[in-house]
Amino acid sequence: MSDSRVDNPTLWCDICHVHVPLDEAEEDRTCPGCGEPLAERRKYPWHFKLMGIGTVLYLGYRAYQGISWLVHHL
Repeated sequence: MSDSRVDNPTLWCDICHVHVPLDEAEEDRTCPGCGEPLAERRKYPWHFKLMGIGTVLYLGYRAYQGISWLVHHL
């Protein structure tokens, strides 16, 4: 099963605040709703990625602590 977000890339409209599929955009890459130029898909900022990695590491460590506590107390 393929992911439609990968198979069908989208463009971003800053005016309408919507993702426009590439096949629905006008030929000159303008928004069909407002006519403004479309931008490439927004990427996640580095600090959001860092917070996600930190959260996964923290929760993994807490899960390890919980499992080790269960093993020692059961």
